[in-house]
Amino acid sequence: MVIVATVLLVILGFVTWPMIGRQQAAAQRTTANNHLKQIGLCFLEFDQEFGAFPSEDTANAVKAATETDLNLQGTSTNALFRQFIAYGIQSEEIFWCRHPELPRSRPDNDIDPGEALAPGEVGYSYLAGLKTDLNPGIPLAFAPMKIGTESFHSEVYGGMAVVLHLDNSVWHFPIRPEDGRVASGGGSTLFDPTSEIWPDDYTIDLRHPEK
Repeated sequence: MVIVATVLLVILGFVTWPMIGRQQAAAQRTTANNHLKQIGLCFLEFDQEFGAFPSEDTANAVKAATETDLNLQGTSTNALFRQFIAYGIQSEEIFWCRHPELPRSRPDNDIDPGEALAPGEVGYSYLAGLKTDLNPGIPLAFAPMKIGTESFHSEVYGGMAVVLHLDNSVWHFPIRPEDGRVASGGGSTLFDPTSEIWPDDYTIDLRHPEK
């Protein structure tokens, strides 16, 4: 009887484990989706105040307007999103999502200088140099990307990429298993520089979170 029970438990584990994995991926994808929607609102409010989304070009204006002691210098998503903290966002939580290259723990919400959006507390990649008066279908922020590349980790959100667009819509795209990229229609990929979606003078400027 003990052997039979053990075999049944093993079989049950094989049956339920994939289901649990799918549920966890869906939950993580939902968290990433909801946080991106909130980040999208930050982008809109920031653009109304400073005329563009966070970049090295807006850092000095943010520092002058807020008199913040936060370090706004840097090229990573952490450094650029820190401008949101300086502008008034009081929580680090919305900038976090599950990412296989980063710690599993959530941010500590310490937004003091030297601590705000420290490495591991931002999970999203971001296209710098954009603003709200462009094509609303332009992709803006993404998860979960392979840091330093234009491809995505397929195992985190059930084979899906979570993408925020300029109109604050969040779409879920399947990730191609052969190269980790996302197709955007018409045979092009999400960051294809030849796509007609980009402004004429725009160069893809993809930023990634700090490990």
